[in-house]
Amino acid sequence: MKLHFPTINQFVSLLIFSITNAVFQLMVIPILVHHINAEKLGVYFLALSFGSLIAIFVNYGTMQTSMVEIKKAVTMEDKKRVIANTMAMRFIPLLIAIVIVSTLPIFIKNGVYYFMILPMILAEFINPQFYLIATYNINKYTFINLFFRLALLLLIYLMRDSAYIIQISLLGTGIVMLLLNTFYLKSIFFQEGLSEYYPSTEKLLELLKTNSLVLGNGLTVHLQQSLFLFAIPSFVTPLYLSAYGFIDKLISSFRMLVNAYGSAVMPHAAGTHQLGFKEWKRLKKQQNILLSVFCLFSGSIMFFFPEQLLTILLMGKHDNNLAFFMQVEQLIQYISIVPMLIALNVLNVTEIFLEKKHKLINETNKMDNLKISPSKLEKYSIHIKQDGVIRSAGDLLSFPHINFEMIAPIWQEELTTIEPEIKKQLAIDFLYKNYIKRQTEDLVIFKRDEAMKIPLEIDYYQIQSLSNEVREKLTKSRPHTIGSALRMEGVTPASMMAVMVYIKNHYKNYLQF
Repeated sequence: MKLHFPTINQFVSLLIFSITNAVFQLMVIPILVHHINAEKLGVYFLALSFGSLIAIFVNYGTMQTSMVEIKKAVTMEDKKRVIANTMAMRFIPLLIAIVIVSTLPIFIKNGVYYFMILPMILAEFINPQFYLIATYNINKYTFINLFFRLALLLLIYLMRDSAYIIQISLLGTGIVMLLLNTFYLKSIFFQEGLSEYYPSTEKLLELLKTNSLVLGNGLTVHLQQSLFLFAIPSFVTPLYLSAYGFIDKLISSFRMLVNAYGSAVMPHAAGTHQLGFKEWKRLKKQQNILLSVFCLFSGSIMFFFPEQLLTILLMGKHDNNLAFFMQVEQLIQYISIVPMLIALNVLNVTEIFLEKKHKLINETNKMDNLKISPSKLEKYSIHIKQDGVIRSAGDLLSFPHINFEMIAPIWQEELTTIEPEIKKQLAIDFLYKNYIKRQTEDLVIFKRDEAMKIPLEIDYYQIQSLSNEVREKLTKSRPHTIGSALRMEGVTPASMMAVMVYIKNHYKNYLQF
């Protein structure tokens, strides 16, 4: 049996990213255990888990669905629309989250700690990972995150005796994420020219419904693990709360690693799903086997060697944390089965979204196979050019004046079985099919033209459509080819298209390649 792995580069980068976050989370805990009391430690765990829950809500399933959409996008224009829709989809959940977090200090004891997760929530709103993973550009992001986490860990260690150590830990975690995501989102927006794109209301309504399933799954998984943590403060001692909080973080760290694998394999899974049900079923089975073996091993370590595991994680068994140590040891065996449950859920999230795509592909093929001549269309009061060309149902929907209701009487049996949501998507896809085809052809030509040489004497100030910033950069750098110019920061494909047109019009005898 041949196993399908994600690309090595992609997998290693995501694994390093998740290990970094998981190890950071676990290394902060022993510092806090040795320097704050059990009550404050429990509050820290509660606030952190609450922040993760709110972040899932703000993301609204876009991490998974937008990643797949970016992977399937044919042109850069399609990618820009996905990003615009993603940011818009996250905006309303963000506003709701800000209201909740801002009012909690009024109603909850130690609620001020919950307010400090606000940077974490804002960071999730602008999280660009879906784009970076889908376009295989996660490497630099991973290593900058590593640097930031190490710097924050050092700061927490140096401030370990401070009365504000919890505040530093909570705010620092969110600020690191916020700075990293802001930098990359800004880079994506400006380099790809995304600021000019606006979300589609129709697409947002579709995402609101589709992503609700993914959101529900994410919230359910998190609450299965953390619900008890939120419920127990009123019923148990602070020591038990802090011990259970540690268990919660241990499992969430493990989940980071599993999710890293899921994210790495998702672009490949999207492509495999397009090939057909059998290919997807084979891939899912293979990946679940790999994950199950890994999770079974991890769960066995928790169940059979809890003392040894905790001694390593808490940096030894010391007198000042012995009670905490013993409390955790009693709990850890009870949750050893959780890793297995997490593993079996990884690809199910992907399947929820891809199932609709599978139906869409089948119905598209059906529409392409339904044929009719222009003369027969006249009988149904549908008027097109009488050129004798046989056209498919999909071809007819590419005409702006023809819709599903008009062609339904022609193929009543075939079209009545199509779901309403699929019909809407088919109508959009076929309407823009020719446009996308032309864009794709233009893209092929554009890639070929990357090798075009740029005359050294060219005057960029004569090209009217260029911004002053681009003119200055190109004039100063004098790139030799279109491709080298495109790799410059701030230089967009649109600007270089203008340069190519100018060269072709004013340097007809110039050796271009």
